[in-house]
Amino acid sequence: MIIRREMLAGVLPATTAYDPRYPGMRAIEVRPDGTVTATNGHVLFSARGTVPEVPDTDFPQGHGVPPFTDAPLSAAVLLPAESAKRLIKGTARKATIPILQAIRVGATADGEHWACATDLQTPTLARLETTETAGPFPAWEKVLPAADEPAIRVTLSAAVLDTLVKAIKGARPDARDPGVRLYIRTDEKKHVSPDGMYMSSIRVEITGRDLQVVGAIMPMRE
Repeated sequence: MIIRREMLAGVLPATTAYDPRYPGMRAIEVRPDGTVTATNGHVLFSARGTVPEVPDTDFPQGHGVPPFTDAPLSAAVLLPAESAKRLIKGTARKATIPILQAIRVGATADGEHWACATDLQTPTLARLETTETAGPFPAWEKVLPAADEPAIRVTLSAAVLDTLVKAIKGARPDARDPGVRLYIRTDEKKHVSPDGMYMSSIRVEITGRDLQVVGAIMPMRE
């Protein structure tokens, strides 16, 4: 199985250091269909490729790359967060060969599961675990809202979110995990486009020590 490094990087922020209920949450779950998922109990990210899968045979062989078998994964495996960081770093930064910017996941003849990245000079390897050895991974499908469920769609740009986070931390420097209130207006006739996208400003409230910050953020037009 070939996994793009951007998929790992996209879900990695949701991993957690340790949770006694779900020790597996310190890792990224990799499923046989190529879905990668991470959650810390408060945030959940799951990623899957949207283009045809790259054949495993396109990945380089030899030069320290494990002797993968052709057998697909039979069950989900867990990639520890620290190992995922090493693998991402181990891919080629700028490559004329796209496969060098991806990671191969699979099993070897001895039954071990590995993930490997290479720049054709130095391979980066990570042994994968199972839920039997690493601990259970949450049944995340139960909390992920269905894509076809009736909902108002709100798109916020990364720049807006970054500015909002800076404002929260600036107003609450004393708080370990400060929060913010967002108010999305519910009159769909006034504020929602025919295709279900929220188009109006969103009220923001940040309450600090003896102060309150109020404001508005604008959704991004797709």
